[in-house]
Amino acid sequence: MHSSKLCSSGLACSLLMFDCSCRLILLDAFALLYRSHFGWKDVRLNAKTGEDTGILFAFVRTVFDLLELEPPPTHFAVVFDAAGHTFR
Repeated sequence: MHSSKLCSSGLACSLLMFDCSCRLILLDAFALLYRSHFGWKDVRLNAKTGEDTGILFAFVRTVFDLLELEPPPTHFAVVFDAAGHTFR
């Protein structure tokens, strides 16, 4: 059965039995870690061993903030860069 309807985002979905209620969030892990490092460099959060945990705190907090969005995501993926050289 061919279905065509308007999604909540305003895009027309015209696929076979396509459910527009799905919400996917893709998170670029290394970009967020890089941003967390420089965004939290003035805030020092250290473990008892002296290791800097501010980057990890910012990363996990962002993940939790994304999971609490309204409407909540139905799918969530964290993507890391592949090992080796890139085209950049």
